[in-house]
Amino acid sequence: MELRTRKFSFSKQTPLLAVHKVLLEDTQMKSMKALFVFAALTAASLAMATGGGDKTFNRMEAARKVSMEAYQVAQKQKAEAAVAQSKAKAADHSNS
Repeated sequence: MELRTRKFSFSKQTPLLAVHKVLLEDTQMKSMKALFVFAALTAASLAMATGGGDKTFNRMEAARKVSMEAYQVAQKQKAEAAVAQSKAKAADHSNS
């Protein structure tokens, strides 16, 4: 019984390597297609799900308006108190 050995030259592409390369490219293409479909579906679902975000935004906007009005009133009262205090000090100095 004689053992024969084959010598493969890697400079030439063997049929097995060619098949492997084609399968690898096919798998990569399928992965890219699957990723594209997933991204498209995700974008579509995010575009359709705007109802909850609108409600939340409107509540935040209303809270911001109330907060700004309260802040402006507080600043106005603070300024009026400072003016009243300075007038009281001025009156005390003029009476002395």
